[in-house]
Amino acid sequence: NPGVYNVKLRLENTEGCVYHTARNIRVHALPQIGFGAVNACYDNRVQFRDTLRVNGGSIAAQRWDFGDGNGSTSGSPAHAYPGAGNYRVALHATSNQGCRDSLIRFVTAYDKVVPAFTADTVCLGDVTSFSDRSIVPGGSVSRHTWNFGDGRTSSTANPQYTYRSDGIFNVRLDILTNYGCRYDTVKAVWVYPVPVAGFDILPAEGTTILDPVIRLLDRSTGSTLYWYDMGDGSGLYQTSNVNHTYADSGWYRLRQWVQNDYGCRDSSEDRVQVRYVFTLHVPNAFTPGRDGKNDLFAPQGMGIRHYKMEIYSRWGELMYRTNNSEPWDGTFKGQPVTPGVYVVSLDITDFQGVRHWYNNTFHLIR
Repeated sequence: NPGVYNVKLRLENTEGCVYHTARNIRVHALPQIGFGAVNACYDNRVQFRDTLRVNGGSIAAQRWDFGDGNGSTSGSPAHAYPGAGNYRVALHATSNQGCRDSLIRFVTAYDKVVPAFTADTVCLGDVTSFSDRSIVPGGSVSRHTWNFGDGRTSSTANPQYTYRSDGIFNVRLDILTNYGCRYDTVKAVWVYPVPVAGFDILPAEGTTILDPVIRLLDRSTGSTLYWYDMGDGSGLYQTSNVNHTYADSGWYRLRQWVQNDYGCRDSSEDRVQVRYVFTLHVPNAFTPGRDGKNDLFAPQGMGIRHYKMEIYSRWGELMYRTNNSEPWDGTFKGQPVTPGVYVVSLDITDFQGVRHWYNNTFHLIR
């Protein structure tokens, strides 16, 4: 223990003479050494802080040995280690009385951590997938904190997120390693705008097979490319506006796809009707075998797919019958019939499968 000690010396020679002497001896205190080390995590930089004192004295000098061939005489130095590993750190201290002591501890340095992530570039409404790509040599990530740049966060390692608006978002990933070091990285994530599809139909109420032309007028916004399907198997139009002629009546499903410069798409659809038209004209006279014209009697019109026809004389005798849409040539049993008034009875089926019945008279003229 430090203090002042009275040291006495008794000497006796060979002749038996005894001598006494005394002297005060002061024992000075050793330096009391302590230090802490905090790994700042970035670039393996460790912050050292000493706690040195001497009872009844002061510290005259100190010296650090960082265990990697480097040292320092500063009171609280910071040191960056060249690589990962356990390093033997010694702090040597000398008091103002020349007393020396040392303290040895081990500190751990870690390989450089690289925080990183990837994120999809998407169109508005699509899911953005985030993937942690951080490199933690010799360790692992124990906690993730994502800030998506729009005020929302997640603690999932690899989250999926749907943005509510388009734009550029500065996304930040904070990670905590299993040995307590924190790192962060920021990256810009793009969410592209989406065009809005839409079109008008002219005429809006559709049309008839007599004039089966439908026009589509583009009403989309933010689009640069266009595709239309007219619903009749005719292929795709790639123009902003379309004029299309239908070959048949019916309801048709119309679809539009649009795309902008970012490759984002939208679609719209509607229906249009091309209305069926049935017209019937039955001649009120015909002249078989007269001049090579108007030699056959048959119904005419639009939309006639099939007809059955019976011809009667004015006395009710059946002169002709067909179930196969065949016209009458004005004969009965191979012989020309006499001119006069005849009765026709028709059973007509149109292209929609609807049946129409017709009865009337006509004149046969020779």
